[in-house]
Amino acid sequence: MNVPTDLRGVTQAAGGYAWAAAVTQAPMFLTPPASDTVPAGSDTEFVVRLLNEPNAQLQWRLNDVELPGATNTWLRMTNVQARHAGTYAVTASSARWDDAKTSASLQVRPAKPWFLELPQDQSVHPGESVTFRCVARGTEPVSYTWLRDGHPIEGAAQPTLTLPFVAPRDSGYYAVFAQNEVGTSAMPFAFLQVLASGELLSPCLDTKGAFSVRLSVDPGRSYRVQTSPDLVNWEEWLHFVSADGSFGLLDPRATASPARFYRLVSP
Repeated sequence: MNVPTDLRGVTQAAGGYAWAAAVTQAPMFLTPPASDTVPAGSDTEFVVRLLNEPNAQLQWRLNDVELPGATNTWLRMTNVQARHAGTYAVTASSARWDDAKTSASLQVRPAKPWFLELPQDQSVHPGESVTFRCVARGTEPVSYTWLRDGHPIEGAAQPTLTLPFVAPRDSGYYAVFAQNEVGTSAMPFAFLQVLASGELLSPCLDTKGAFSVRLSVDPGRSYRVQTSPDLVNWEEWLHFVSADGSFGLLDPRATASPARFYRLVSP
């Protein structure tokens, strides 16, 4: 019988009323893996395309050493280091044919640290815990140094920096740099704002003369807001208790007098 044109790799075929048979070529790699050179700490992958023998078993090896679990048409690697450099070979094994094999090389260049994750700005209330996180890649081992307002923090040499029970004095800029045998990274930083109890934040006066401000307070505590035209004579304006430590204040009469001052009072 004639071989259908859409059967790739079939060289001969025969069939009857209730049977069919085909002769296929040995498995072969249509697309071999591509060699690569990457800086230390990078991610990379090898990919192959296999022609014929759909049931062939694949196995990847590094420098002739079998890689456990590496049995797909791709081989993905993260944070590659010098120990990962070498020749990567993949073998397609079939019960009916000799093994097919192809390979590629991976070279890893030394690289100074660079950051995959940067610390983020944070705003917290007194007594809360804060954790800054970063992740640096590059030639290992990589060491870390944290600084506060430009001064090294004693003992802070990990990718994370945790400050328990922060106080207003802990506010400031927290920076980190990473270092290895190749060099030193850039120094990203994050700002920590510790919201002192009773602090007035984000004051704003709109075009209609209304004044708004957000108050940072202790949750569950009673507060009074007073106003004054001269910082001498004060009058009660409103009372409130915040459940979550925040309160939005809006005064539509802010421009009714030449000057208007506010103060927050807690019993």
